[in-house]
Amino acid sequence: MKREKYKVWNPELEEECNAGTYGISFGPGGAAEEWAERDDRDSCDYCIVRGNDVVVFVRSGSGVLTRWRVSGQQVAAYHAVELGASDEE
Repeated sequence: MKREKYKVWNPELEEECNAGTYGISFGPGGAAEEWAERDDRDSCDYCIVRGNDVVVFVRSGSGVLTRWRVSGQQVAAYHAVELGASDEE
């Protein structure tokens, strides 16, 4: 499967097709998810990741229009970095 250009927009934000965001993805669902991640990050309100679903339109480069419900969740992530050997237990 090859990556394709998609345009994604949210009609609830009064966006229209010509105001949508372009992205490259392997499919329209991936394009919708990438849009959601970018929209949450850029708006700094994290509306989607707080549990609010959003419906977006996705138009493929070939003109096929589909509608997607996007949701998200917060995921805790932990990382450990070795600080070196220690004599203490």
